[in-house]
Amino acid sequence: MGEPPGSTPESGGAPKAAPPKKSRSRQTVEFLGLLLAALAIRSFIAEPYEIPTGSMLPTVQIGDRVVISKLAYGARLPFTLSDQLRWGRPHRGDIVVLLNPTPGEPDLAKRVVALPGDTVEVREGKLILDGQEVHETPLPGVCEDEDRDERSGRWFPVRCTAFDETLDGTRFEIHHVPGAEPPDFGPLRIPPDHVFLMGDNRDRSLDSRYFGPVPTGKLKGKAFFLLWSSGPHGIRWDRLLRPIRPPPQDLTASR
Repeated sequence: MGEPPGSTPESGGAPKAAPPKKSRSRQTVEFLGLLLAALAIRSFIAEPYEIPTGSMLPTVQIGDRVVISKLAYGARLPFTLSDQLRWGRPHRGDIVVLLNPTPGEPDLAKRVVALPGDTVEVREGKLILDGQEVHETPLPGVCEDEDRDERSGRWFPVRCTAFDETLDGTRFEIHHVPGAEPPDFGPLRIPPDHVFLMGDNRDRSLDSRYFGPVPTGKLKGKAFFLLWSSGPHGIRWDRLLRPIRPPPQDLTASR
């Protein structure tokens, strides 16, 4: 005898029932669940951030889209201006994203250069910690940054001088602009639960020399990974999907 209509040998002769369709209300609940999960990840775990200015050149460039670890130092509730939980502390050399001290302005990316208890001073662009000038090793070759006017969006080259600097074992490259006159600062002892921040582009950075030490509760997190990057000539393919690290010590080509 043949198999009954609609049956298969694997089903033992019984026809398979079609899976039930999800109701509209269930689909809505699942969509809202996914949306809340995405918002939770962005609020508490990680968040992308696009670099808007050249203050952190050359390590972080205009047009870089970086990932911030929002669990590096603590956690805050969404739309609040300070953290509610804290389990870590910043280290000298960390690149962080902070809430802009000017309300309504975009967040800022800077480097931690001094911690609570440090006495910090800046003279002619040189960083001094606890009375000792942080050594800057000159780097050879041509140094030229690609900067961008924030209002017009126009890109323009900036000649610079490059130096190697190390803080607590973290090596990075800093740039000075010949002829620039950055503001002096201090000496000032950093109060508890505050950090002093500077841009790697030392003479073209709005940082703690202007707005003072920053409460650690104002730090959104630590920047650690490059997702995407685009500049005046299009996509920077060599800056996609990789950890944030100092540029190679080879300045024979312009940046």
